[in-house]
Amino acid sequence: MRVLESETTVMNGFGATTTWHLSHLPVTVIVSTLALLGCNQNPAGTPSPPATVGAAPGVNQQAYMAELQRRADRQQQGQLDAELTERARVVLGRYDELERRAKELDRNNSELHARLAQVKQRNQLLEDQNHLLQTQLDETSKQLATSIDATKESEQRIQTMLASTRRKGGATITPNNSYRRNLTAVMVPGLAIRQDGDVVRIELPADTLFESRTARLTPESTRLLDEVASVILKDYPRQIVGVEVHTDNTPLTGTLWRNPHQLTAAQSMAVFEQLSNRHQLLPQQMFVMGHGQNHPLASNATTAGQARNRRVEIVVYPNLVGQRGDD
Repeated sequence: MRVLESETTVMNGFGATTTWHLSHLPVTVIVSTLALLGCNQNPAGTPSPPATVGAAPGVNQQAYMAELQRRADRQQQGQLDAELTERARVVLGRYDELERRAKELDRNNSELHARLAQVKQRNQLLEDQNHLLQTQLDETSKQLATSIDATKESEQRIQTMLASTRRKGGATITPNNSYRRNLTAVMVPGLAIRQDGDVVRIELPADTLFESRTARLTPESTRLLDEVASVILKDYPRQIVGVEVHTDNTPLTGTLWRNPHQLTAAQSMAVFEQLSNRHQLLPQQMFVMGHGQNHPLASNATTAGQARNRRVEIVVYPNLVGQRGDD
């Protein structure tokens, strides 16, 4: 607080004069005192006429000074109160903002916990599905191993039969009816038949029969396999039938399969089970084979070529079920 470094003489309402050293008084006290005593001094230094406002009779100078000090203190206290009130308002505003942010963080935290719980649940479900698929794959691998053994035995029998046929004059076994009439009878969208030497190949697109990169049959596969079964039961009821599956060179990253042979072997088993369970084709009449990507029909450099190479071939052999090599 600033003070004045001089002295002055003031006169009260009764003409009494008092000399104060201003260096000992605050400015607020001096201003208030001059106002109460009605002090005024002209430029020449002559005291002004007595003011009408002054100290009451019987009141000493110390009482006036104490009153002036109290008023100055109250004024200063009021300013401090106003400043503290403004600071309190700012602090409360910041507190409200912090509380709002804390509530928002709590909501976000709750949402994150809920999402984490969902992710854990999905991971557990995927683990359960993976375990189930692994179990099914193990079972399929065992069945495949059995089928491969049966296939090898059938191939040996076929070779023996062909050798016996050649020794008897070169006669070969042909389908029960002419191929061209059968070809006309089984023309349906998505199904193609071709003569390949002594065998008849019924070609089906794997993309239609299976879900992508899996051994799970699609709903559309039922209709196509029913058509194939009808052809076999009508025209080749006793012929040996091979279920041979091929694929392209697309990597199997992110799937259950370690290599293309494993995928095509599982797919051939799925078709084998569909034909043997849904129709009257006997298991001993059929065998399965997964060729992987070893026998492409088109170039794998194009998308169309890759799609053509992903195929299932139902191969009808000229040999009859139960036929012996010396017949």
